[in-house]
Amino acid sequence: MNQISPWMNLYREYTALFGQDPEVQLALDEENYTIKLYVASVEKADALSKILPMSYNFGNIDVKIIVVYPNGTRSTKQLFQDAFEGNPAFCNTLAREDPLPATFVIFEPEVVQYKNDNLFSYNGMRTTVYEDIARDIFQVPGVYFNTEDK
Repeated sequence: MNQISPWMNLYREYTALFGQDPEVQLALDEENYTIKLYVASVEKADALSKILPMSYNFGNIDVKIIVVYPNGTRSTKQLFQDAFEGNPAFCNTLAREDPLPATFVIFEPEVVQYKNDNLFSYNGMRTTVYEDIARDIFQVPGVYFNTEDK
């Protein structure tokens, strides 16, 4: 008898259901218990990511389902561009590959003040620039926050 693991059976079900779709390519990573669906259109990827479960549990094994958007996932540059689009504090995003891959998120050259518990400020204010706030909030390797030249 040739028995298969439950995750292999699940992968075969996914292959049977999506294998004929020219916009979907499937891959099984048995070592990490992951089924990836590489989807050609953003609309289909978005729909699948919303209706498919994120994982299946088989006893002590969790099989993850990952929907990969067109061209892989969006670049870090594009994610920050999309996240700040239309925000008046935002100026631009730039990316470079050499000498090391890096994404630069650039903010407007403005002074920002907000109330906090700064005991060394008479008014209890913090005075800073947007790039400093972004450094406090985001922790994404290879992303550097900057202020546009004035």
